[in-house]
Amino acid sequence: EQLDLSSEEAERFWPVHNALHKQMRELQEERRALMVEVKEGDLSEAQMEANIQKSFTLEEKSIELKRKYHESFKKILSLEKVAALYGAEMEFQRRVLEELHKRKMRRE
Repeated sequence: EQLDLSSEEAERFWPVHNALHKQMRELQEERRALMVEVKEGDLSEAQMEANIQKSFTLEEKSIELKRKYHESFKKILSLEKVAALYGAEMEFQRRVLEELHKRKMRRE
């Protein structure tokens, strides 16, 4: 809505956007699983270090993925709309975190 996509832009944009978010979610889930293992403390120091290093590698892959998809977005949308996309995503994340914080406060 905030991007004001034409029907042609939307048809080309959404599959690319959804593919990015699917891959990002997979990386986040893998990273979260590694950190849960570290937090639980059932690992040797070598295993903990390996998990932490793999977590860093996954973070790097996330950045590489964002750069790759940034290039794809620029082929579909104007740079102004790409910038608006990033702003809208940041705002959405802020609102989600704010809502989660409110819910947590209500439970306490």
